[in-house]
Amino acid sequence: MGMFDGMNQAPMGLQRLYFQVGRYLIKVIKIKGITAAESFHGRGSFVVECEILKSTVPGLPPGSQPAWVQTIGQSAKDREMAFGAIKLFFAAVLNDPKLAGLDVESLADNAVSDANPLCGAALGLVCTNKRTKAGGDFTLHAWHNAEGFMP
Repeated sequence: MGMFDGMNQAPMGLQRLYFQVGRYLIKVIKIKGITAAESFHGRGSFVVECEILKSTVPGLPPGSQPAWVQTIGQSAKDREMAFGAIKLFFAAVLNDPKLAGLDVESLADNAVSDANPLCGAALGLVCTNKRTKAGGDFTLHAWHNAEGFMP
């Protein structure tokens, strides 16, 4: 049995761009929900594919298409953290910081449906790095309503 057994049947992968530290004005291209069974790492993911409209990062100029991938872990703590981050994204899209009176589970299900109703939404995004306990960098994504976000 060789290291590459099964490669012939594997789908072709794409190298995905991710956001770097900086400020962006973006447009949502597509939102996807990937179940744990569909993923290669056994955890679900909420994926927001974007097009950059404005950027402070030379390596990600307007027209670039990075993605935000929020992994949804298995533990209660991991799920709580992931769901909190996703709710902040929805709060920015809807310009409703409290998501007052909304069924956020239904909103999320609808957002990743074939209808993809949030496509075309413009948002502001600030990315910063936070040092992990292991000593690596983790990129934090702070979503904002687009109105007046970047000159």
